[in-house]
Amino acid sequence: MKRISYLLMLTLISAALVACGGGGGSSSPVANNGGGTNSIAPTITSAAPQVATEGQLYTYTATTGGSAPQSFFWNNLPSWLSANGATISGTPAAAHIGTQGPITLTVTNGTLPNANQTFSIQVIAAGGNGGVETAFLLTDAPVDELSVFQIEVTKIDIEDTSNNT
Repeated sequence: MKRISYLLMLTLISAALVACGGGGGSSSPVANNGGGTNSIAPTITSAAPQVATEGQLYTYTATTGGSAPQSFFWNNLPSWLSANGATISGTPAAAHIGTQGPITLTVTNGTLPNANQTFSIQVIAAGGNGGVETAFLLTDAPVDELSVFQIEVTKIDIEDTSNNT
């Protein structure tokens, strides 16, 4: 009877070890990069600034996760931007006002999938706000009463039509 209990207990322990993989270890996702070591695929954990201002330095440094070493590939960079590893930087001129892109960053480390990020940059005029007009309304309305305002905005472009000679 002891022998049967002992064999039954060994069988149950063996089945449990087979079911859980036979040992401890990490449950985080890993992939083999083919070199005999475990490597985690790259990820991009930052977001690029979407607005640049004419005449002012624009900089974006991508932050990443995953195993090192990593390589950074920038595609479709505007002429005013240059890349150095995870960083792009440059100063747009008046000729660059408007939407630039789409720009694509690909990060690789030998483990698939590669990480990709695609974004565009809106270059606005210095001293401007991209065509958005701002207005402030001051009122004497009591704080505890509901106030309803209707605001109508019209943009007028004034052209100099004087005949200065």
